[in-house]
Amino acid sequence: MRELKIILGFIFIALIALLCLRFCKPSQEARTKDPIENATVDIETTDEACEEESLTTDEEGECTFTFRNPDKTLVKATASADEYESATVEDVELSYFEDDVLVIPLKPLGKANVKVVEKGTQQPIAGATVNVITKGGKTKKLTTNADGMCGFRCPKGATQIDSVLAIKNGYSGEYKVNVPVPTGFDPYLLIELEKAGTCDSGVDHNGKPGHTVQTFDMGITSDFSSYHFQFDWYTDSAPDHIVIYSGSYEEFQDGKAEKVFDNINDMATFSDTRKTWVDMKGQMLFIVVDNYNSPNSNSSTIWKYFVHCPVAK
Repeated sequence: MRELKIILGFIFIALIALLCLRFCKPSQEARTKDPIENATVDIETTDEACEEESLTTDEEGECTFTFRNPDKTLVKATASADEYESATVEDVELSYFEDDVLVIPLKPLGKANVKVVEKGTQQPIAGATVNVITKGGKTKKLTTNADGMCGFRCPKGATQIDSVLAIKNGYSGEYKVNVPVPTGFDPYLLIELEKAGTCDSGVDHNGKPGHTVQTFDMGITSDFSSYHFQFDWYTDSAPDHIVIYSGSYEEFQDGKAEKVFDNINDMATFSDTRKTWVDMKGQMLFIVVDNYNSPNSNSSTIWKYFVHCPVAK
């Protein structure tokens, strides 16, 4: 009986020693003190009972993990969250958490603003989609408000944004690459959208960026499979890449518009205009051209194309 009591006593002491460490709002907004949900907290301790962990904060900005020996050390705790600078706390005795909590404030990244307007009238365009690709290939999908404005966070000290593409139903897209942001867009990056074109018209390239998205309303609203149209293109001395998607604006935005033309196998340089017939799959056409050198280049080449109106097959 005495031995059983001793064993039970050791078990009780071990359970008492298994303490719970709570990061109270470990990912806390540095200026507002508001909790940050879904932040990641990576921890490393010298307590053998506590392996390295990657935790996620709840709606209160809190997360927990267990440790056994309060004499050991929290070697490192790194908190990170989208649109915030990461922050690290090092060398904290685990005994600290017996009576206190650890707060890791995170500073928000710098704010960059974008304004989308109609070319010519300069009227703001609400509901435009703005896709931003920042350094490292991270994509942000934004929507403009009633003032044509939207904004995103960029890392402190960032000198440029890889690319910004804005597009809206009824308009062609506008693409900008290697956008300088030494201190953020001040007051904003202005993007002007042209209204969508119609059939029996085209584009004669003149200083456009390395990636363009032109929209054409073909005037056909139903029975698309019964129609096709002639497409003429000319790329002069450079093998520029031309792709045509057919469908609705929503389908194009969701990546579901059907590809109906791609000159990938016919990109050799020609001294004359090429012509082909293309099937209709929807009311709108979205013609994407990538300059031969790089879609992320501001260098221009000479190319042009013409979209004829659809006719019955």
